[in-house]
Amino acid sequence: MKQLDKKILAAVEAAIRARNPVLADEYLRPGLSTKASTKRFRKLKGAIAPLNFLYEWHDGTKFVHLVPGETYATGIAKVSFIPKATYIFTDSEQSMAMMETWAEASRRKPGLIEGVNRYVPIFCGPYSQFMLDIEPAANSRIIFFDNERTPFYQLAYSSFDEFLADILLANITKEALGFFARQDGIPKW
Repeated sequence: MKQLDKKILAAVEAAIRARNPVLADEYLRPGLSTKASTKRFRKLKGAIAPLNFLYEWHDGTKFVHLVPGETYATGIAKVSFIPKATYIFTDSEQSMAMMETWAEASRRKPGLIEGVNRYVPIFCGPYSQFMLDIEPAANSRIIFFDNERTPFYQLAYSSFDEFLADILLANITKEALGFFARQDGIPKW
């Protein structure tokens, strides 16, 4: 993986602010300090530089409180990082908690075992997630997990950089990620 450049995150934030100022101004959590980020991910074995890079920028999005008459779907949609889809930027604490439950869940669904201690959820929808592969040889690729399909995991992006570039493009054009164009559309829920 090449050296991560903070300019891409500044561009992503500017594009998100232009598309969805409420998300950018009210729901993005402050970034972690380098010390806090290192401590948060200390149990992980693998290539965690992209996690530190991402969570030092912002530590996910704040919890969405629904207003009267609002459904969960419309509430979450207002903070989605991905246009035309419902994926929130999962905070680092939640990402780690989800990883800890992965081993337990894999006992009930053996097809999940591949992701145990390897795939870190970073953008989560109701039944699917974009996950960072921290296996050092994997080049920080992004895996798409869909709980309603088998196999559960599929390669979405060959690198973290490619994923960030597509998030940037999607927010500029207000279109769905290129990954969904290569698939059979955005998962419905």
